[in-house]
Amino acid sequence: MRAQEGNGVRARTEDEGFGGAPEVMDIYAAAEYLRVSRGTLYKSIRAGEVPAFKLGRGWRFRKALLDRWMDEQSEKGKARPAHGGRPAAGGNGQPAPGVTH
Repeated sequence: MRAQEGNGVRARTEDEGFGGAPEVMDIYAAAEYLRVSRGTLYKSIRAGEVPAFKLGRGWRFRKALLDRWMDEQSEKGKARPAHGGRPAAGGNGQPAPGVTH
């Protein structure tokens, strides 16, 4: 993606893929695409949670890998039990009054 960075304005170009997102994004574009702050994205990179690679001094993100990663995260969210796997009662391990198994 080519951008006019001198004045802080980022111009969209023909390098952008479907949906207006470029195929390779910098930290600004990736944070916008994922709808998170750059700080949150940097933390996720350091934790090894988000697919990214370093090019020079900046991080780069392939849109296809971010899309796949988001799909995987969505599937993980579906696999979680209702109520976060916690007991139905107030945490003492006993069922709530009136609940039978």
